[in-house]
Amino acid sequence: MHRALVVDDERLVADLIGEAFRDDGYETDIVYGGRQAVRLFAERHHAVVVTDLLMPDFDGLEVIRAIRLLDLKSKVFAISGGGKIDSAVILTAACRFGADDAFEKPFLPTELVERASNLLQLHH
Repeated sequence: MHRALVVDDERLVADLIGEAFRDDGYETDIVYGGRQAVRLFAERHHAVVVTDLLMPDFDGLEVIRAIRLLDLKSKVFAISGGGKIDSAVILTAACRFGADDAFEKPFLPTELVERASNLLQLHH
């Protein structure tokens, strides 16, 4: 079974994405802050990581950088709704930091799960 880690300070968003991964058979951890995500990843090494970019305590770019120092094989997805920063700019930066793909909110969680499964070359 593949393991997914979802991190977003918007609990509803994190829970919806996490539920989509669980529904697809992933063992899924959901956290609401970047520092917690990196600690959990170091313990459990997830095949897929989905991180929001704009979070108050430890932003998604820091999460991506920390995960890439620990593991180059995990598939990392950056998500952002923009806020004060243009989403396209920050999502492009996330890919430079090592994200495998980027999604601008709103999106369908099932699309993200399908893309992750395709990158992992799973059942789809």
